[in-house]
Amino acid sequence: MIRPRYAIKLARTKLRSKRGILITSIIVASLLFAALIACIIVFTAAEKSAQDFVKKAGNNKYLVQVRPNIPDNVLGYAQSYTPEELQAIRSFEKEYYNDLRQKYKNAGVAYDAAMEVPALQPDPFRPQSLPEDQRVRINRESPVTNAWFAKKLQDYTVTAPNTIEKLRMLGDTYSATGYYLQKPTSFSSLPQSRIIIDGKEDFSVEEAKRDGFTLYDSFIHSAYNGYYQFEDNALLH
Repeated sequence: MIRPRYAIKLARTKLRSKRGILITSIIVASLLFAALIACIIVFTAAEKSAQDFVKKAGNNKYLVQVRPNIPDNVLGYAQSYTPEELQAIRSFEKEYYNDLRQKYKNAGVAYDAAMEVPALQPDPFRPQSLPEDQRVRINRESPVTNAWFAKKLQDYTVTAPNTIEKLRMLGDTYSATGYYLQKPTSFSSLPQSRIIIDGKEDFSVEEAKRDGFTLYDSFIHSAYNGYYQFEDNALLH
């Protein structure tokens, strides 16, 4: 073990011989430490300013928007349906068109069965191991499917677990002060936004632009397929 007197002498010797390196190391370390302290101060102040801005802009309140979590098979966006669901759709379709025929008969109008659009259509991408009556998909062009899923949604609202009462219970834990039903308003015509080229709006397009049937085909023309939407910001006051 080195004696304290020798340790002091060794430190003095290194200080004389490597004074430049030592001073440079101290300066660099000081600058890095100062930069770290400055970043902490700046980001702390920025965070506090953002919090103060949100409080003042929202009248010291936070507006939280929630949406109900509705199953895909109720909204009609499920990737597949059980045999029981498919059979229920076929039964509903039969009843739907029987009622429609009766309405035509009561009105004294000839009914044309060729105008019927099936609720289910063959799906070539379904596994071939499935029975033929299950290798189908929902036909969005059929009025039957619209009526079917409207009925499904109506039935779901009766037994839905995500009720306003449970939302209020959750909100009470965060001292929520009010609940509002937000109904956005938008223009009805398409396209709802216009491209301005050389200071002039393009009014030549009267319908949405799409090169195909996927979301991508719509997004690549988002300037034409966009829309304006208005919301009531008075809820913050």
